[in-house]
Amino acid sequence: MGVDILMASHDILIRSGWLWALDRSDGDVTGLPEGASLILENDWKQMCEAAGGEKALIAALGAEDMRDE
Repeated sequence: MGVDILMASHDILIRSGWLWALDRSDGDVTGLPEGASLILENDWKQMCEAAGGEKALIAALGAEDMRDE
């Protein structure tokens, strides 16, 4: 008997200048409202690295980090 393990991905959703965390599992389907952007976890990490850190990237995007709200 095998057990299916769902892998969670911790992605970033940006909408109306607000940045939110979005957790997805294998097989999830995510619909995005018009004007929203979904950045996959691995892409976010690479973008942060290229920008010199997460705070620098968020500032460059002009977004307000709402993950702790």
